[in-house]
Amino acid sequence: MAAKKFKLSSWTLIIICSLSVQLLSAQDELPDKKEATAAQDKPVIVQIEVPNVKVIEKLQKKKNVDAITAYKKALEKYNVTMKAVMDKYWKFSDQILYMTPDEITTLIDSKSTEYVIIRCATTSIGTGMIHNGSGAAYNPGGTQMVATSEYGGNLNWSYTELKEENWEDDRDYWNGNTIMEFWRVEKMKKGLMKTPDVVARVALPEIFPDTASVVYGVKMVQHYLKSSLRTEKINYVQQLKADYALVRSKTVYVRSDRLDPELSEQEVKKIYTYPIRIVSKSEYETAIFNGEDGNAFIVIAPQVVALTYAFHSGGSALFNNYVFDVYLSRSLVMIGPPISSYYKTLYLGGNAGKPLANERVFEVLNKAVTPQEK
Repeated sequence: MAAKKFKLSSWTLIIICSLSVQLLSAQDELPDKKEATAAQDKPVIVQIEVPNVKVIEKLQKKKNVDAITAYKKALEKYNVTMKAVMDKYWKFSDQILYMTPDEITTLIDSKSTEYVIIRCATTSIGTGMIHNGSGAAYNPGGTQMVATSEYGGNLNWSYTELKEENWEDDRDYWNGNTIMEFWRVEKMKKGLMKTPDVVARVALPEIFPDTASVVYGVKMVQHYLKSSLRTEKINYVQQLKADYALVRSKTVYVRSDRLDPELSEQEVKKIYTYPIRIVSKSEYETAIFNGEDGNAFIVIAPQVVALTYAFHSGGSALFNNYVFDVYLSRSLVMIGPPISSYYKTLYLGGNAGKPLANERVFEVLNKAVTPQEK
């Protein structure tokens, strides 16, 4: 199927930029220059994970020994991944340290101003998302998208997921999602920590962070920090056009298990007429970790919102597809769900889009990056 030719006016590009920034701001926390400057060059402490006693106790009550073993192995794997990615890609400061939640708690108690923290955390409805009427910034539709996280130590790797055979691939965002956070230690406190106190935050594509999630989080946190320190102004319309040209020159990687099952590789290549590869999870993880110039990656990250209406109460996910470039340390294109689906979710609940790369994603991407006729 040949791609249809179309034109994007400057006003259309401005609208796309504006919408992208609004969606991004709702999902991620962007640092201001003052916070980024205060954090620059300080030794960064990476929070490593240790088994959570409460999770172990719940699994023991369920008499699920296999889940306990899986849980401990998952923590080990996560810690190895965090160290490998930080050692390879962290450039915002020279010194990297690794500490447990208890060790970080000691620093919080001492009100240390010498360090910054990078960690993954769980947001969830009730403890992780502020509902409408909270007194924070108000969004149309009565929703409040400002996330908070509770510092109690670990990622909330719930026993309800761990007891499932395929727990590692859980993508049920009903109760929230996993985020990567960057903090100044003096702004942290035990208990509930509100979003305005965090320096930067990035929503991760997977609830249980894998290599791709960690690379994406570490790269995007640094991109936000460095962007906030820039002094020159950016023409976003020109930047978007340049990024479209970049995407055309890249090989786009898509995880086969993140591809809509109704689409075959041949059908994808008919829709998207530029270089693309459909690969296994292991191939995808290897390629994104290597981060070679010339490659880009479809990353599907949820924007989880808390809604309270007569028709709906709980969490909803808006699924955004990003074309992420590891080499350039940023996303080049964002494809959100259809506008109609977006507003339906905000007013009536349910999810907008799917946690899969579907036909519409490739059609929109192909149209966006295809050179326009003058």
